Amino acid sequence: MKHFYELTGHRENGEVYTREILGKHSEAEAKRLAQYYATLWQHSVTLYRVPALNPSSVPWAETDMQLIDRVLPRKFLMKAKRSVR
Repeated sequence: MKHFYELTGHRENGEVYTREILGKHSEAEAKRLAQYYATLWQHSVTLYRVPALNPSSVPWAETDMQLIDRVLPRKFLMKAKRSVR
């Protein structure tokens, strides 16, 4: 089943600095897009399922957003894997 998704980018101090509307996707597709944006922006992102497309500059209320995943950029994942070995 496809749903609407948005993600937010976070600086290292946790500050939200951007929001990206992903549109309607399956959860697996949305997670792949979240990984793409995390690596592109070189910051962590948080993926949310939202009730509908929201093109306004006013973000969704926290109660309207369902947390799906928090994603790190690939370079951080590779460093973490190397340090475990």
